[in-house]
Amino acid sequence: MLTRAKETGGGLLARKIIPDKVNYRLIREWLQLCRSRHVWCDSREANEGGVVGTGQIPGFQIIDCTTGNIVSFASLTGSTSSGEQSQTPPKYVTLSYVWGQGPFEGPVKIKHPSGSQQQLSLPASLPLTISDTIHVVQRLGYRYLWIDRYCIPQDDLPAKQIQIENMGRIYSRSVLTIIAAAGEGPDYGLPGVSERRRAEQFTVQVGAAAEGKGISLALYERPKAAIMNSKWHTRGWTYQEGLLSRRRLVFTDQMAYFQCYEMHGDEVLSLPIPDGLSGGHVSDVKDKDKYDEIRCLSLNDEESNFGFIFPRRITDWSNPDTVWDRIKDFCQRQLSFDADTLDAVAGIFGMYTAEKSNMHKGDGISFFYGIPIAPFQPELNEPNKQRLWTCELRTFWETYENVAPGSIDPNPKLPLKMEVDVTTSLTYKLVESLLWTNSWHHFRKSDSDPSQLLQQRSQFRRPVFPSWTWAGWKTCIVERDRLFSKMFDSRTKIHVEYEVEAGPSLAHAPNATKWRQLDWEQDNKEILELARNAAYKIPARLVIRGTVLDMRLKWRDGEENNDAWWRKFGEWTVTWPQFMEGKGIGFPRGLLEDAEHGGRIGKGEEVQALALILAGRAYSGEPNGSLSALLLRPVTRMLSGRPETMYERVHKMDLHVKREEYKAEWTPLAGLLREMEVRLLTTRTGANQGIGYETAKNLVHSSADYHVILGSRDISKGKAAVQALLQAEVGTGVKATKGTAYSVPLDVADEASIAAAVEHVAADFGRLDVLVNNAGIISTTSPPTAQTLRRVLETNVVGALAVTEAFLDLLRMASEHRPPRLVFYSARLKPEGILVIGADPGLCATNFTGDAASLRNRGAAEPADGGNRVAAVVKGEKDADAGKVVGVYGVSPW
Repeated sequence: MLTRAKETGGGLLARKIIPDKVNYRLIREWLQLCRSRHVWCDSREANEGGVVGTGQIPGFQIIDCTTGNIVSFASLTGSTSSGEQSQTPPKYVTLSYVWGQGPFEGPVKIKHPSGSQQQLSLPASLPLTISDTIHVVQRLGYRYLWIDRYCIPQDDLPAKQIQIENMGRIYSRSVLTIIAAAGEGPDYGLPGVSERRRAEQFTVQVGAAAEGKGISLALYERPKAAIMNSKWHTRGWTYQEGLLSRRRLVFTDQMAYFQCYEMHGDEVLSLPIPDGLSGGHVSDVKDKDKYDEIRCLSLNDEESNFGFIFPRRITDWSNPDTVWDRIKDFCQRQLSFDADTLDAVAGIFGMYTAEKSNMHKGDGISFFYGIPIAPFQPELNEPNKQRLWTCELRTFWETYENVAPGSIDPNPKLPLKMEVDVTTSLTYKLVESLLWTNSWHHFRKSDSDPSQLLQQRSQFRRPVFPSWTWAGWKTCIVERDRLFSKMFDSRTKIHVEYEVEAGPSLAHAPNATKWRQLDWEQDNKEILELARNAAYKIPARLVIRGTVLDMRLKWRDGEENNDAWWRKFGEWTVTWPQFMEGKGIGFPRGLLEDAEHGGRIGKGEEVQALALILAGRAYSGEPNGSLSALLLRPVTRMLSGRPETMYERVHKMDLHVKREEYKAEWTPLAGLLREMEVRLLTTRTGANQGIGYETAKNLVHSSADYHVILGSRDISKGKAAVQALLQAEVGTGVKATKGTAYSVPLDVADEASIAAAVEHVAADFGRLDVLVNNAGIISTTSPPTAQTLRRVLETNVVGALAVTEAFLDLLRMASEHRPPRLVFYSARLKPEGILVIGADPGLCATNFTGDAASLRNRGAAEPADGGNRVAAVVKGEKDADAGKVVGVYGVSPW
């Protein structure tokens, strides 16, 4: 970058970066210019679409940087008897940063000056990023700061959920968001503020250096590269924080960067800026060099060649079409816990629902587990904007196939069609959103190892969410599929099934469960209310009755020496139906293979699948058409003592039909289609339904002396279980939990996972008093395959051995505190002072077999009963029976 002194003409300037000192004067000038000249940045619309502000968020708190106390925002604003604010709300700054993996110290309770109550304050020891942020806030002339780890109550789930749902208000209402885009955690600090130095700036002086009139060459690295390549830019939670903020001050290892809605600037590059206009161009104003020391551009990217990093204007929250753009961007981010997926985007969704919330009038938007339920968008050339076409797709194709070649219009005759009012078509609003696409082309086109496409389904799924919502997937590119020339299947009917407590109505099983089915059209308000208010209550099944097509596919391996990327990686190819035979479909191999029951399929082996057809397309004047369908994988589950086939979504696909290629000997397409009720399986959290959970609940609810570490292969399930433990109540508002709990990732079939769990426990506690081996799986495959049996043995036998051996040293360290206990293993460790006891919980009605109801009918006890028996062993009540098995049938020899 060429720089010149003002005496030699000024113009394009590069400032000198001081590695250990941020240019606060420059940042204050940026802020002053924005506040004084940018109407949009402080307008009511820019704040949050005209809805109520942060003062109305229950429990909203901010940090007073002068005292370190955490204070109620409402207490600082005051209110009149009519509920109006009596004074201007205080300006506050927000922080966006990478939370990090380590434990953190939360707020501490201190005595209020009045002595009548306690209040919260920051802990004495703060991560460097936090303390640096407080320093920046004060240097910029502000007093109040909002940081999630201190201002959101982490141990109060209902209050926490309220704050999460209002992240849109919190960030869009803040006067400035400080973004820590350097480092990978809160201990890194803000470069240039205190301990953390910025990178040295590379410059070369040319000419009269002594007189200060020469020319220097400075290496200018655009801040966009540093921000886009940062850990901060990869995280899911930070996406909405950067998007929703109206002013951002970003700290990187090279410089500070500022952007509002109308300008952007960094510490290195200094260019002339407009004077007197809000959003005007440099060419429109006089005295262009007046603010030569402040680099702020209000130019379009094409004109300036220095693009804005964040959106220049906030998303049009009243336009439901833009929500899919936000979802697509968010899905490229990463989350430490799958269960956080919808919470991490709740602020963005809240902005859409706040703008127009009356979905039933057709002009608003709602969300069903992440799926937007938005006003139906007719085609641009559709003469009647309030209508869409539906028909029975099977009848449509019967007519379609009978049209003679060369016909001007091969579409079915109008009597076969049926008009539906867009404003009342709740079914087709959901259907259009269910047909979102999941693309894997970025995997296939990348230079990475082709084996990525061979990974098992667990690498791509978030099992805590259903497969039919984008929230249930990761790694793929999620996009909306605009259904042009669309025709929906009038046979489509949708229900939502929930598993609810049956209560005393069933005398033979008072604690059993039953299914409650709600109609998507008639009970829509209740369904959306359940989805909105129950963060962890996932519907058991989405039931769709419609048109289906049986399919068979097989995997074709890639060809290493083939230059075509789709041949190099391998692909699924269709073997049935005949009109699609040989067609390749690009999605990972593991998505159709059942890792739970048998794993990898053999070479050339066919896999059964089902295409649920939800819409059709036909093109006027062309003898071609296609069907828009969801490709489903069958999954067997035990229900009422019998196996039942349900389905999981795998891929959205188009079944292209070329009538001129359809052979006479083939089965007519209409003959292949049939009507069927499809139950889309929902994988629930599960971690709070078994004996292990009930054992943990017994312990943490009985005494403050117990700290339970839940090991879970899916950390999102473990996290959900911990949250359920912490929010349990024994009475209204009275917490049942006395002890504490948290979860660690632990896959008993993965040695690396076991080693990492041991490291985690050792670092946090230094010892382990009790180890309960509870991991186990079962297969409902009949007859069981060799692969299935190997997996069961690897988990139930080898896994228990591996975990025990790995944790032995930590158990030995517990001997000085109390006799350590190993529950449900062998007696060979008794000479080392470790009490080994087998705990038999008895037959309990868990979901271990997939059919808790059937177990209850056989007289099985509730999971809590089994958990109580195991907990008694953990508490030491059965120490006298060490080396034996204790349980519902008494004490038995090992």
